[in-house]
Amino acid sequence: MKLLATADDFGLLNIYRYPAVSLKHKARSYGGHSEHVVRCKFTPDASKIFTIGGYDKAVIQWRRK
Repeated sequence: MKLLATADDFGLLNIYRYPAVSLKHKARSYGGHSEHVVRCKFTPDASKIFTIGGYDKAVIQWRRK
């Protein structure tokens, strides 16, 4: 299964299945940053995702289960 990761202005990392099966597909959202997330990126083997917070300037490593 392929995944698509997005970040938003509310400090959330959002994970979607790709391709989406329907228009009503919802993301799994995970909070960790205080405000907006500037960037999210998969590692080359797609086992982890890194996010960078804008205001808090924190780097969070997320592991896929």
